[in-house]
Amino acid sequence: MAVKALPTVPSHSSGHGVATILNTAVIGVKADQLDAGDFAGYGVTQLFTAPAQCFVFEVTAYINEAFTGSVTLTIGDGGVADRFLDSASVAPGTVGYKSSRQDANEGAGGHVYTSGDTIDLTLAGATPSAGTIDVYLWYLLQASTYLNV
Repeated sequence: MAVKALPTVPSHSSGHGVATILNTAVIGVKADQLDAGDFAGYGVTQLFTAPAQCFVFEVTAYINEAFTGSVTLTIGDGGVADRFLDSASVAPGTVGYKSSRQDANEGAGGHVYTSGDTIDLTLAGATPSAGTIDVYLWYLLQASTYLNV
């Protein structure tokens, strides 16, 4: 699975105000789907590369097929493994959508990256024999233009 770099504004944007629009628009991206076979064991799978000054607005996980066993899945970054979704919120054994906006973790209201980082999925507890997950991320490229940071 390839780590997806979040798209950024090109240095030369055509049109009137295109760069401003791109810097202040909420952009959505989807990571490659992960299934049980993608997890050779426990550990961190990097999903996205977030640039400095990026504001991650929301992370959503969709469990397409329930994971088997005592699997725990969290979604966070290099600083806090469950910044956006803890395992109770991901609920890997239950099919459906789970949003960071409904989680009590520190990234529930979004997070500004002052330096670049990766958005990661961490698997622990057991190696699953079944299960698939899609992860979506919504972000602003330049937090400073929108949030005055």
